Amino acid sequence: MTRHRSAYAAALLLAGLTALTAGCSGDDEAGPAPEDAGTASTSASATAGASAGVTAGASAGTTATPARLVAERNGSGASCLERVRRGDRYTVHDPTLVAEGDVTITRVDAAPSDGTVALLEDQQVVTVTSEEGFGPGVAIGEEWPIRGDAVLRRKTDWAARGPLVGREVADGERILPLLGFRVAATDVVVEGVDITYEGADGVPQTVRAAVGTRVAAGAC
Repeated sequence: MTRHRSAYAAALLLAGLTALTAGCSGDDEAGPAPEDAGTASTSASATAGASAGVTAGASAGTTATPARLVAERNGSGASCLERVRRGDRYTVHDPTLVAEGDVTITRVDAAPSDGTVALLEDQQVVTVTSEEGFGPGVAIGEEWPIRGDAVLRRKTDWAARGPLVGREVADGERILPLLGFRVAATDVVVEGVDITYEGADGVPQTVRAAVGTRVAAGAC
């Protein structure tokens, strides 16, 4: 009897150990493997780097506002010149333009462009130093290039005047074109000049420096 009980007890003990071992093995397969500390740190860094890359890409993709020249209103009405003959010289300083961003003036064209108004060579420009606006100056037969009167000398950097085409205008700078025309017809409206310029992006844009002066052979 003793030997039989010992064999039975041994069989029970072996079955229990087998079941316990099988249960531990199943727990190991179902549970997540512990994450290595180095791997976790690398993963966090990669996530942060990806987020930073998305932010930088969004910022780089933002389109900046293009630089431009804007004509300021001087509050004066258009002029009318009476008894002007065909071929007479007509000079004017008007209007003031302000730069929003750095620009470079590349071209100037008469408006209208139908041949009734021709631009004189050596178009010039000065920087406006006065915050106060001032009306246009208009003359017929005046010597060209234009001579500065008391107003121009007082409200502009007259000594630093130079060519209009090629002029680099800094952000916030106010400039005054000095324009010269020769009229090939009478009873025509000299609209002004179309000024072409470029910003840092190299894209050409055009602004009209409006004059709006009527040239008449008789009374206006």
